[in-house]
Amino acid sequence: MLANFTEDKDLGQIRVIASDMDCTLLADDGSIPPHMDDLIRKLDAAGITFCAASGRPNYTLAEMFPEIQNQMALMSDNGAAIYCRGKLIYESLIPVEQYQEMIRYTLADGRGCPTVCGIEACYIRSCDERYDDYFRTFYKKIVYMDDLTELDRDVNKYTVFFPDNNSEE
Repeated sequence: MLANFTEDKDLGQIRVIASDMDCTLLADDGSIPPHMDDLIRKLDAAGITFCAASGRPNYTLAEMFPEIQNQMALMSDNGAAIYCRGKLIYESLIPVEQYQEMIRYTLADGRGCPTVCGIEACYIRSCDERYDDYFRTFYKKIVYMDDLTELDRDVNKYTVFFPDNNSEE
């Protein structure tokens, strides 16, 4: 049986501590706990890497930890990209033809707003800019385009926003 942290006498074996952001590390108002930067620095000094894990893209996570992003890891886009101490160590890209097919499917359905999460920005249709306040919660860099089917960029996540809350299981 695995000992819990209060019983483990060999905590020196810990190398990484990962935490989800929303509903875990972040408070209800979206704020990071006070002194988190200091705690991450102390972990780093002890040889333990703190990893912030999120569905948010790397550029959004990096803005949440501006002073210490090079002393920690960022697992972004639901694990599709991992940066450690400011360096990309893993990424999983979606082939252009696959995300183009998802865009066409979403547009044919007509209920959702496709959001194509690229390495440098999130690409969203210009006609969906009216939801900008919602999108900016997750994407700090947005490029609005008239036609997403013209997009040909490195992409690692595809999501659909349903403004009328009419998604299906």
